[in-house]
Amino acid sequence: MITRYRDMAGDEVRINAFRKAIEAVVRPGDLVADIGCGLGTYAIFACRAGAAKVYAVEREDIILTARRIAEENGCADRIEFIRADAGSLTFDEPVDVLITEDFAVTFVDPSTERLLRHARTRLLKTSGRLVPQTVSLWAAPVSYPDLYRRIDQWSDDQQAYGIDFSAAREPTMNTVHKAGLRAEHLLGKPKELHRIDLQRGTEPAFDIAVRCRARATADVHGVAVWFEAQLAPGVRLSNAPGAPPTLWGQGFLPLARPIKARENSHIETRIAARIGPAADRTWWQWEVSSGRESTDGTTFRAFPTSLADLAAGSVDARPGLSSDGQITLYILQTLAQGGIIEEVANGLCREFPGEFTTVRDALGRVGAVARRYGHRPECDDDH
Repeated sequence: MITRYRDMAGDEVRINAFRKAIEAVVRPGDLVADIGCGLGTYAIFACRAGAAKVYAVEREDIILTARRIAEENGCADRIEFIRADAGSLTFDEPVDVLITEDFAVTFVDPSTERLLRHARTRLLKTSGRLVPQTVSLWAAPVSYPDLYRRIDQWSDDQQAYGIDFSAAREPTMNTVHKAGLRAEHLLGKPKELHRIDLQRGTEPAFDIAVRCRARATADVHGVAVWFEAQLAPGVRLSNAPGAPPTLWGQGFLPLARPIKARENSHIETRIAARIGPAADRTWWQWEVSSGRESTDGTTFRAFPTSLADLAAGSVDARPGLSSDGQITLYILQTLAQGGIIEEVANGLCREFPGEFTTVRDALGRVGAVARRYGHRPECDDDH
C-alpha cells in the first residue's frame, strides 16, 4: 500500500499545483476538509496557509501514517484525522474549503460525483470554496501504432500459448485504457467536450460531436480523453498529452479497427459519457469517422452480461440474498444492535455452520465487515 502513496507523493507536478491552489484559496482562520487525505500532504499545506482546523478524511489505514507525519511536522494539533468514507460523513460544522483529488483519469466517475454532491450539500458552507473549482474534458484523435498493437493482442489470427483468446478482443477494444501519450500522437487539434463547475454541481454526463482536421495522412487508432482542472484562480492542472506528466496519464478509447484519415481531411468524433442508473460505473460511447470510413466503441461491450444478470437487476426483480449476502446482513444487524466482535463470530458459527467451522474463521469475516462498515470517526488514539 505504501508504495502507491509514495508514488503519489512523488508526483511533483500534481503536488505543487495543489499547494499553489491551497495557498491561494485557504484564508487565516478557515475550517478546511481534505477528503481522501492519503499521507496528509494537503492537510499540512492548509495548516501552513493559516487554517484554524483541518478535517483529514481517509478510509484506508494509511491515515495512521498520515497522523505521524503531521506530528513530525508540527501540525497535529490543528488536524483532526477521521477514518471514514467521506460519502456518509458530516462534520460538527460545515467547512470553508474542501479539497479533493480522488478522481479518475477521465474525471467522469460515479464515486467522484457522489462525493462532490455530498460535499456541496452536507460538508461545505454555502459560501465555501472547492479545490478544484472547475474541470474541462478534452479529446483528440490519436495515431499511435505501438499503443494499438499492445492493446489489440487478441485478434482473430493471433494466439498465445496455443490458445485462441479472440473472444476477449471485443471487451478489450471497448475499454477505456490508461495511456502515456505525447502531443505528437494527436492527429488533430484538441477539442473541449464538456465543462463541469464543481461549485454549482454541473451534470458530469455529456454527449457531443466534435470535428478537427487531420494534421497528416495516417491511421486513426483511437481517441485520447483528458481533463484540465482549474484548482484556483490562475492555477491549472492538466493531464493533457504534452503537458508535464502526472500519475494520471490519459484515457485512450481504442477503435475496433483503425481508419485512414487523409491530411487536412475532417475527422469527426462523437463521444458520450453517462453514469449508469445504478451509479456504479461510467458508460462511454465513441464513434470516429473520416471520409467514408467509420467505427465505434462502447464500454457496454466490455462487461459481458448474461440475461440472468440483467433480469436480476431489473426494477421489478426480487433477487433475495445469496449466502454471502445473508452472512453480511447478519453481521451488520448484530453489530448495529451493539454486539461485540466475539459475540457476532460465535453467532455466525451457530447460524451458518456450513460456512464457518471455527470461531477463528468467523472472527476474520466479522472483523473485515466491521473495518469496512463500522463507525470509526477518530483515529487520535491509534498508534
